[in-house]
Amino acid sequence: MDGPSAGIALCVVLMSAITSKPPAPLLALTGEITACGEVRRVGGVSDKLNAAIEAGAKTVIIPEGNYEAAFEKLGITIIPAKTIVDVMRTAFEIPETEDYIDGVIPLFAHGA
Repeated sequence: MDGPSAGIALCVVLMSAITSKPPAPLLALTGEITACGEVRRVGGVSDKLNAAIEAGAKTVIIPEGNYEAAFEKLGITIIPAKTIVDVMRTAFEIPETEDYIDGVIPLFAHGA
């Protein structure tokens, strides 16, 4: 993992390390994260989705700004994320109704 595209993946890895809770299985992620917790667009999402499928991912989190309706035909679950809260909720399977599950607290983005 390197470069801005790995930003949300690094956040998930750090949360996992801090809480000792693994993220959801067969998850792939791509997206740049800002200091305020916003998930920004990245390049090459179509190629990254194809690579995730080849690697066996069942769910992929991508920036909301990169989402295209055509992705629905790929046969995997694609979650568009706007903030790090969206990422953490998906990565650690935290329902919208829960603020805290098994030591994982979703990080709240500025203004969220």
